[in-house]
Amino acid sequence: MNRFGPSQFTSLHRLAIAGVSRNEKFGNTIHRELTRRGYDAVAVNPNLSEFDGGPCYPDLKSIPGGVEGVVVATSPHNALNVLRDAAECGIRYAWVQQGGGSNEAKSYCDEHGIEAVFGECILMYAGKPTGIHAFHRWLWGLMGRLR
Repeated sequence: MNRFGPSQFTSLHRLAIAGVSRNEKFGNTIHRELTRRGYDAVAVNPNLSEFDGGPCYPDLKSIPGGVEGVVVATSPHNALNVLRDAAECGIRYAWVQQGGGSNEAKSYCDEHGIEAVFGECILMYAGKPTGIHAFHRWLWGLMGRLR
């Protein structure tokens, strides 16, 4: 297990958000919140060409200029595909949202040199959390679970 953690990932600026969608999914919330918090969030979904008035790319390879890291807000099966795409693009940093991580995804990251955060919510760590994320951060801190 590596020592890469939330603070190292959130110090990155240009992040792909894999998992935005036409429907109101958590990937949409992550993209909007990270944008609001000053990140250069790049939308990724193979079924969309536009998201919130900006471009949406079908995969990580299609992003002009690349990204520093990827936030994976997809199903476990799709998460593994995104991580494979990241490795092919030379992206070495990933944040796999709760529900997207599997033992296979963790092993893949270890085997391909991807520093990854699993099982945490990026909105608790990237900038000042608000709403339920602020409460969760406080609670996790109280319980000693905050990394």
